[in-house]
Amino acid sequence: MLDKILSIVGVIVGFIQLTKQFIELVEVPGHGEEKKQAVLELIGASYDHINSVITLPISKDKVLALSDNFIDILVRIYNILGIFRHGTAK
Repeated sequence: MLDKILSIVGVIVGFIQLTKQFIELVEVPGHGEEKKQAVLELIGASYDHINSVITLPISKDKVLALSDNFIDILVRIYNILGIFRHGTAK
């Protein structure tokens, strides 16, 4: 049971790191919903690829739901810290 929990946590942490990288990859001023959708599509494609190599212990729907929430949280943090600036280039 503990092994399964640790495995799931490891997958979640991995997808959080991917999500952060994808957010930074698509970042340009404006078009928030389109960028979020692009990140979710990248995460979905990554899930499919990884899951074709090894069976992941968490469903794609759960990964996407967690990623959807994490995107909102991370973008808010970046906005508060001034990492993302509205209306100007990075």
